Amino acid sequence: MCSDFEIDEKYSKLLSEIYFPDFIDDVTRDFITRLLALNEKRRLGGGGRGASEVKSHPYFRNINWELLEKRRLHPPYIPNIDEFNDNPRTLEELLHSTNKLKLMSDYPPEESQKYFSNW
Repeated sequence: MCSDFEIDEKYSKLLSEIYFPDFIDDVTRDFITRLLALNEKRRLGGGGRGASEVKSHPYFRNINWELLEKRRLHPPYIPNIDEFNDNPRTLEELLHSTNKLKLMSDYPPEESQKYFSNW
């Protein structure tokens, strides 16, 4: 069994090999890397300060937590729900289309049942 130090060392090697695309800024990289720390005491939010440590990270520098808690903060983006519900096809239509989705009750076919008779 590996010691905590050995695990941290192996995990550090993995983290050092994480590829971040160029469009990911240093603050975001730090935030993600610190969230992935294997040792929970070193992990962002894993120490004695908990969520307050996460909230105080520069990644959230533009968040007014008081307004957010009071639900007075306007979201920067509101998705258009209709975009996700604009498909007029019903599940029934999908199941009977040429690209037929199979229901689990259709599987396995009856002829295959003989292979599972002893189960």
